[in-house]
Amino acid sequence: MDFYGGGSGGGISWSSLVDVSTGRASDGNLGVLRYEEEAPPGGTAVRIEYEGEHTVPVVHGHFLFVAWDTEFATDPRVVELITD
Repeated sequence: MDFYGGGSGGGISWSSLVDVSTGRASDGNLGVLRYEEEAPPGGTAVRIEYEGEHTVPVVHGHFLFVAWDTEFATDPRVVELITD
C-alpha cells in the first residue's frame, strides 16, 4: 500500500511516495508536486506550465495545481491568468 504524505502552506512542495508497510520511498524519483499561490484579482483560472500546460480554477482567490507520479525536474509556472 502506498501513502501519499506531505503538506503545503503555499508555494511549491514535493513529497515522495512512501510504502506504508516499510516506511521507505516506493520510488525515490517519483512523488507528488503541489503548487499553490494567491491569484491576481479578477482571475477565474490560471494556465500552468509543467510537463505540458494545465488549466486550474481560481477558488477564493487562490489556485492549486497537483501533479502525481512526477520526478519534479523543473518548477511549475503560471503562463496565463484567465478572466471571464
